[in-house]
Amino acid sequence: MGIASIPRLADVLHVLSLRYFRIVVVRSANRRLPKTAGILFTWMGTQKIKRRAGSFDIASLLRLITAAVIFAAALACVKMVSAADFWLVARWLAGGIMVFAFAEMITAGHDFLTTLVGISAPALMRSPFLSTSVGEFWTRRWNVAASALGFRPLFFAPLARRGIVLALFAAFFASAVAHVLVAYMAMGQWKISLVCGAFFLVQPVLILAERRMNVRHWPTAAARVWTLSALAVISPLLVEPGLQIIAPSLGATDNVLLPTIATLGFAIIVNVFFSVGQLVSCPRFTPPTTGWRQRRVRGLG
Repeated sequence: MGIASIPRLADVLHVLSLRYFRIVVVRSANRRLPKTAGILFTWMGTQKIKRRAGSFDIASLLRLITAAVIFAAALACVKMVSAADFWLVARWLAGGIMVFAFAEMITAGHDFLTTLVGISAPALMRSPFLSTSVGEFWTRRWNVAASALGFRPLFFAPLARRGIVLALFAAFFASAVAHVLVAYMAMGQWKISLVCGAFFLVQPVLILAERRMNVRHWPTAAARVWTLSALAVISPLLVEPGLQIIAPSLGATDNVLLPTIATLGFAIIVNVFFSVGQLVSCPRFTPPTTGWRQRRVRGLG
């Protein structure tokens, strides 16, 4: 297949994908979603869903594939190194890279699907590795839905009038408790579960420290170095429990492909769920037409 044929292939895949989404979504679109569902898919109404021209986003697809490859390489490192002595540093570093690679899978998958179906919609992840502060990491880039739907309205906002510091610690304390319970249910061990919770209790300290250092006015590169370094220092508190939780699912030492495919599949399923929900929530939904693209694809037959 020559390079010149790639745009034509993208056109074909784009139109076929739109036909698939027409089958999946149109029936639901004819029935309005409950108002609460619309609020859910717009992060408590804090974000908007807008129509736009659809296209086959090759760049996002390549980012998705690249993130999966990086995830596989980091997973291979985790499986090869010993979980003891000096090798723990390499294990934790590779585990942290796995976390960021997974987040990038979610980000790129969202960008690809929403561009494909022709909407602008809020994302679960927004390339967390690009954060220029710990505060930005948690509020704008990492699991934005959890912040908007849970911790901000339930814990931060009610206490903000009594002081930002109090509200900040309350929100992360709630997050710590939630993660401790999840880790305990997964492993049945309080010690390692409490270690996981400690990761979140440190976050307010980092956020207050960077405000004192005025990190938001630093050059972008320096601010990103600060953010990644600060998170890397405390990452073992989260990475080690996370690796122990998923260890039974990783399979044999030389098995990297299947866990990577499973992780990529999970990221795609999550994005499809939210993309379809956001698509149906979009006012006056009609599957986007592609004009000259559709005519061009018809001509290929």
